[in-house]
Amino acid sequence: MNIIKVNPLTQINNSDKIRFSCFCGLRINDIISLRWKDMFVDSEQYCLAVYMQKTQKHLIYLPLSPETLK
Repeated sequence: MNIIKVNPLTQINNSDKIRFSCFCGLRINDIISLRWKDMFVDSEQYCLAVYMQKTQKHLIYLPLSPETLK
């Protein structure tokens, strides 16, 4: 089992965190709660499966654009 010892979000500049939020459409709290297990590939398309913290009602599948993956 791989364990990430450092939160990757702390390694990203603040300006890039905002840019990621704009490209994926998630709120900062939803981004902070992301885990590697939330990402998957579906027909060569990278996606996220997340419960948005504000609603927690529905699991959403969010395809990631090339800009978001950068």
